Amino acid sequence: METVSIRKTVLLVQIWFMLNASPHIAHCQFPAFSKLQLSLRTIGPESAAFDRKGGGPYTDNIKRTVLGDFWVAIANTKQHATFSIGQRINQLGEVVETRDFTDQYNSPNGISEVQEHNDKLYVGSLDQNFIGVFRV
Repeated sequence: METVSIRKTVLLVQIWFMLNASPHIAHCQFPAFSKLQLSLRTIGPESAAFDRKGGGPYTDNIKRTVLGDFWVAIANTKQHATFSIGQRINQLGEVVETRDFTDQYNSPNGISEVQEHNDKLYVGSLDQNFIGVFRV
């Protein structure tokens, strides 16, 4: 019988929770968020990290594009003026594009995901019975 030894290393602390862990061959990438702050950490040879802090809304669901950018679905449901936007963020953490989906997703939960595939954006919501398809 082989004895298996598992070594555990704590890399980050004080994370509220992580979303969509995404292992890759050479590295592991995972998004994490807490109130008003978005953090993305990549561990391994392609290491990169960015933080978004400030008075923005809660964030959820980060999806990587084929070019290495990220789409982030942002829904502000805590205030009277609800909005749903998607933001493309480059590897340096800079917002390079913002798309407003409020007209299509004016609902209690707003949008929950923006995924780019074949020059289209697929946008989802937890309280809608459809997936929006938009041109990039």
